Amino acid sequence: MNVTIPNKASDAVAASAFAASDNVYIPCDKKHTKVIITPTAAGNIVFKAGDSFIATNDLTIAATASKDFAIDLDSSSFEITQGTNKGNILMIPAVAGSIRVVRG
Repeated sequence: MNVTIPNKASDAVAASAFAASDNVYIPCDKKHTKVIITPTAAGNIVFKAGDSFIATNDLTIAATASKDFAIDLDSSSFEITQGTNKGNILMIPAVAGSIRVVRG
């Protein structure tokens, strides 16, 4: 879902389930990508550093069980720019949960 018009409601974002240790690919295509994650248990969720020349380190979030958290991911730090998964951010969760992707 793109939220691009100020003060205008958009459709709700559908959640997608993921399992612990899944490779979750989040579409970003050179845009900041906002995600809302609801883990089913406490544990770490890792966003892998991208492969661009300005990419940073992996980002690890210590998630709390059943508590939503939102994060705005900078594509220049986390986007995969080459290969099969080009245009995505890789998330590797240590716990199951659900994710909703919102682009702003």
